[in-house]
Amino acid sequence: MVCRWPRNQALRLTAVSGLVMALTLMAGSVGRDPAAERVVRASALSGPPAEPVPGASDAAPVLVPSPQEMEWVGSLRPVPRRIEVRTDPATAVALAGALEDFLPRIWAPADQPLLAPAYDQSGRPYPAEPVPSGAVQVRPWTGEPARPGIAVRTAGPGMATGPAGPESDERGTPASGREVLMVLVNLARFDGGALPDRFEPDPVLGPVLSSLPRERLAALPAEAYHLTSRTLPDGRAVVVAASRSDRGLMYAALTWAALAHQVQGFPLVTVTDWPSFPVRGVIEGFYGPPWSPVDRLNQVAFYPWVKFNTYVYAPKDDPYHREKWRVLYPAEELERLKSLVDLAHRYQVDLVFAISPGLSVVFSSDSDLAALVAKTEQMRAIGIHRFALLLDDIPKALNSPADREKFKNDVGAAQAYLVNRYAAYLREKEPGHPLIVVPTEYYDLANTAYKRSFASRVAADVIIYWTGVGVVAPVVSSEQAAAAGRLWQHPILMWDNYPVNDYARHRLFLGPLAGREDRLAELGPSFLGFTFNPMNEAEASKLPLITAAGYAWNAGSYQPERAWEAALVLLVPPAARHDLELLARHYWTSELNREDPLQDEVQRWLMGRARVTGSELSGSGESAGAAREAEAYFAALEGLVTLPERLKNPRLASELAPYVEALALAGRLARDYYRLVDLARAGDEGKLEAEKEWQVRADWLTRFSYWQTLDHPMGGPLDEILSQVSARVGEPLWLVSGRGIRAETSLAAYETFTVDRMLDGRDDTFFWSNRGPGAGDWIGLDLGRVVPVQEIYLEMGSTSGSFARPNDYLAHFEIRISADGETWQKVGRYDGLPRVRAELPPGTMARYVRAVAVARQTNWVQVREFGVRPRPAAFDLSVDGLEVVAQAPEPAATAGVTWGQGPGQSPLTALPLRYESEIGAVLDGNPATAVRLVPGSSRGHTEDLAATLTVRIPGDLASTRWEGIALLLGPGDETKAPGTAGQPLAEELRDGFSLSLEITEDGENWTGVRELGAGAPPVAASAASSGGELPSRAVVVRFERPRVLAGYRLAWRRRAPENAGLAGRYAPVPAPLVSVREFYPFPAAPE
Repeated sequence: MVCRWPRNQALRLTAVSGLVMALTLMAGSVGRDPAAERVVRASALSGPPAEPVPGASDAAPVLVPSPQEMEWVGSLRPVPRRIEVRTDPATAVALAGALEDFLPRIWAPADQPLLAPAYDQSGRPYPAEPVPSGAVQVRPWTGEPARPGIAVRTAGPGMATGPAGPESDERGTPASGREVLMVLVNLARFDGGALPDRFEPDPVLGPVLSSLPRERLAALPAEAYHLTSRTLPDGRAVVVAASRSDRGLMYAALTWAALAHQVQGFPLVTVTDWPSFPVRGVIEGFYGPPWSPVDRLNQVAFYPWVKFNTYVYAPKDDPYHREKWRVLYPAEELERLKSLVDLAHRYQVDLVFAISPGLSVVFSSDSDLAALVAKTEQMRAIGIHRFALLLDDIPKALNSPADREKFKNDVGAAQAYLVNRYAAYLREKEPGHPLIVVPTEYYDLANTAYKRSFASRVAADVIIYWTGVGVVAPVVSSEQAAAAGRLWQHPILMWDNYPVNDYARHRLFLGPLAGREDRLAELGPSFLGFTFNPMNEAEASKLPLITAAGYAWNAGSYQPERAWEAALVLLVPPAARHDLELLARHYWTSELNREDPLQDEVQRWLMGRARVTGSELSGSGESAGAAREAEAYFAALEGLVTLPERLKNPRLASELAPYVEALALAGRLARDYYRLVDLARAGDEGKLEAEKEWQVRADWLTRFSYWQTLDHPMGGPLDEILSQVSARVGEPLWLVSGRGIRAETSLAAYETFTVDRMLDGRDDTFFWSNRGPGAGDWIGLDLGRVVPVQEIYLEMGSTSGSFARPNDYLAHFEIRISADGETWQKVGRYDGLPRVRAELPPGTMARYVRAVAVARQTNWVQVREFGVRPRPAAFDLSVDGLEVVAQAPEPAATAGVTWGQGPGQSPLTALPLRYESEIGAVLDGNPATAVRLVPGSSRGHTEDLAATLTVRIPGDLASTRWEGIALLLGPGDETKAPGTAGQPLAEELRDGFSLSLEITEDGENWTGVRELGAGAPPVAASAASSGGELPSRAVVVRFERPRVLAGYRLAWRRRAPENAGLAGRYAPVPAPLVSVREFYPFPAAPE
């Protein structure tokens, strides 16, 4: 059976010689195409295989990039035991290192992905043990090894390391495995003449060599290759590849190796393949943390497998690339770069060094040109031959008086002057490698004076970098690219800002490349190809980059979803594949992939599983099947906590960890919500059940509050729906979600840079207006209610990221505040200040805060952060006006996030509390905030008061009738006595302290209503807690009848140990540390 993928056609299944062949693929099998149609025709190989194919796979593996043409016969088991590569001496020298590194991956275990990292985080190659020396040998035609005795480096653990023999594992290098002869023919080295006659006489192999499609390859790009892998009539296994370049031969060998790894055998196949674009690769051009040196090594080692041929070094936050561009690299940094350059040469990857001088360069300066040349010479000395000059993300103005005088404020002319002088120097030093330039207007098709001036002056061989229409272009069409070529009058190279996330550092973009038209490949030399700007997360970037490589090599047959699914197979072990797919689909959406694949089903599951009306939860009546689907889905999300360890890739695990945490916690919140629904349906069954429900609600809101701080927007309407659910969960506790800060503005947002971004607590995200403001336009906050405001802060303009615009801020504005939105008070006027801190007089109260423009401006406005201090709670008590007082020798609280977590616990099951320095946190309505109270040591009478936490009810609520009191304590792990071994609070109370709830009706006489010490009724633990979780505590005291209160308190008292002498009764005793989350009364229903 032979399968062929013709170029630019949908694949279809036909019958041959009356035989209907069904290609059935097992779901989830490694590298299989579950739904492809195929054209089947007779084999083009001369003669049948020497062996039958029983037991071999009939299904063609899926490759990314997919070959232009592939004829698949099947495969023979087992994996070959030895590979000998024969080629001409020059090719042997050029490719020996790469082939010795890459080909041994065919012996990797089937559960080890083909594209596992090549280097660990210390920079050492995987694994520590080599494959047997000589398992791969590269020899010239003369028969001598190119490098005899080299120990082969491999790509991952578990490779067979013992010598071949009968006792060897059949998947390793078994004695029964075939010896493979791989013949690589570089047609460019024979000047159209006969193939080498020095290869030993071989009447069977000769016809295979003579039948190579030399004329066809001569008409295709230099990287095109032809590959035949088959057994000869005498039983030998032979691979023959031909190309007009060493790189093409390497791609042929790696195509064969990828097939051999996937089928775990010897593939019987013929491939004719060529690229859609001559330039394909990656530009490390993002802002923020650059890749580490090991990240770059692993990236360069990854590129040959996906047929990327270019890597552009341009990290914005490398100071020697941009900010300190005039300064030569220190020796240590230079050595790291040289290691990268050496690896790129070894793997046939063109490394382009980019320099970005635009923020400070004087375009007319001879000394600045000399500095540019000096930096370039330093790079040439370590083996770099290709260069780019980046003039992006800089002011479109001439800052130097000398430039303004020479060029009459013509920025395009000034830049062209420098570009031409630098290009002339490179033309002499590196002929054949033209300069690549990013102009300042790189993101549109507007016919501006700048573009006309620049394009008309720049030398004809200079290549122009272009991002498409928009910095992140949703669509790139052949019409747009052709228009860019006409506009710039130079060859265009695409700087594709996908999957870069420097403008949204709280998100991942893991979906496939989309929106790129296949007809771009028809533009010829005017459109050179693509370099893709990746995420700061190097390993996570590989998933979308594999799909990008699939498009760049074979645009005509590219199918985004199919390429994405195949990429998962290449990157991830089978044990982690399903869960990584689940995670990745939640981070699928982007400017390129705007349709959320999870929207409908998650909406149905989450809102259909339970519905809230008023303060009660009731079922929606959905089918049992839908309920099981929902439960399974959210259980799978919660189960993602184990994904990092199953990835077998520490770097990828660390990159994904924050997103795993966010998704897993979302799954837990959904499942706990279901439990709360079931609990509410069961109804209260006495005091313990009431406390249990309150505990579940409070702990749910606590985890939800922490989940919000993670701020990783995810697929499906999870963010929106969980926010809606939070209001319903909190309502029975008199806690109302969503009355915290809300952002408002009179200005519309540019694209997705919405106003809520200025409230996310992140300096790398921002609101961005779509126009310059006029006088009276404003940006503001609604604080939800009238609250104390001590400080207002405003941070505008961004200096990093793909959308850095440091001058986009309100140039002239006033800050105004209001309690009712009608009457406004001016706080101050500010001119030319992108960052403002305004302190307000003590006692200032406000609900609305606005920054109001007092003059028209042309610059748009970016606002990174806008807020007030103290920040209003995300949850508000419906009872206002209570005052909390702490009376203790050492009342204390430590601000920060602390987990109620014991040894070996997952953060998913722990209870995250934020400890506040303000004692009022016990009345902020947010169970995620708590106050740690440390009463200190008490010396005195046994009934001396150690400490109290008192809430006084003001006079205007003197007639309010109260039904009871709610107390929420922190997790048990946080309630420990200082200096002890950490026994729980209950144990400490038995050892010498009591903790009780007390009330007063007249403000003077106190009555105990609940004892929490020894002999007290049990305190409810969270019903939603899972195994091993340290519980927090809820106490709900319901009075026998509604009462009028003047106050209530939580009191610590020391009890002297029984039979203690005088010294024991008065000895200092460390007091227990108690975490109080909420402590408030709830009013009785109106009569």
